[in-house]
Amino acid sequence: MNRTFDEVADRAMYAPCEPVHDEEPAAPEEGLERLTGVTRVASGQGHGQFWFPVASSVVNRNSVVLASISQLVAGVPETGPARMQISSVVPRDGGVVFWLNIDWPIDVAFRIGFRVE
Repeated sequence: MNRTFDEVADRAMYAPCEPVHDEEPAAPEEGLERLTGVTRVASGQGHGQFWFPVASSVVNRNSVVLASISQLVAGVPETGPARMQISSVVPRDGGVVFWLNIDWPIDVAFRIGFRVE
């Protein structure tokens, strides 16, 4: 049975999201083409598997969203003990929803960096 996103979202656990901030992208490496999209950063806390919605006016249902996740320690990315992954990325009009898996028994601070094309 195929369910709509809203039907799944009604049953899923949501983690609260901090406001999205623009971040200046790093300079491209020699020979690599610069992407023309917009880079965004969102942070939060959580553990287990959950949907993490992020509001962003630059995202619509036709957007291509590339994302990564990093553990935060004292507010900066660190190599931490928790295994983290983004399992699904669902662009929607006005935002994007990430299905996260944070394999740790207690809440861990994280940051998602995402690029919208």
